[in-house]
Amino acid sequence: GDADAMVAGIDSHYPDTIRPALQVVGRSEVVDHVAGLYMIALPNRKLLFFADTTQAPLTLIAVYLWQWVPFTALLLLAGLLGIPKHIYEAADIDGSRWHHRIRWIDVPLLKRVIIIALILATVEIVRLFDLVYGATQGGPGTSTYTVSIGIYRMAFQDFDTAMAAASSLMVLVITIFIAQIFVRQMREAH
Repeated sequence: GDADAMVAGIDSHYPDTIRPALQVVGRSEVVDHVAGLYMIALPNRKLLFFADTTQAPLTLIAVYLWQWVPFTALLLLAGLLGIPKHIYEAADIDGSRWHHRIRWIDVPLLKRVIIIALILATVEIVRLFDLVYGATQGGPGTSTYTVSIGIYRMAFQDFDTAMAAASSLMVLVITIFIAQIFVRQMREAH
């Protein structure tokens, strides 16, 4: 419709940080499909995707997964395509079943790719701002409040830039610490 054409026109002029929020707000066919599935599953509940304190976080999680699961699947597919065929041939000769191949070949050889995907997801979740701010601005109440929204409010609504900068540095240190744990796991995998 008109909203989709407007978003498509705006979409090409904004950087990648704004596009996810535009996709949430402007792509009505996505919301229509989700609403249809929702109505089939729970026909007696009202659709309050962003107005209800329990549905707003679930809606943002669904949108986040909609956005990042294909990328993660692509990473895993690339990892699977990188596994040498002779390993699978040897497993066939040994008479292994499909679930043994997954357990003893795929998962161990994909461990590094899985850890990289976890690092990227962790960093993305910690810095998650655009989707939440564009859809709910942290509301209703504080049901979708994130660290990034809190830092934004400290800096630009409360004008406490020193506390916002200190909070940002703490978030950076915590994120680096978590990433280091994943990197250590990746080193142990090899």
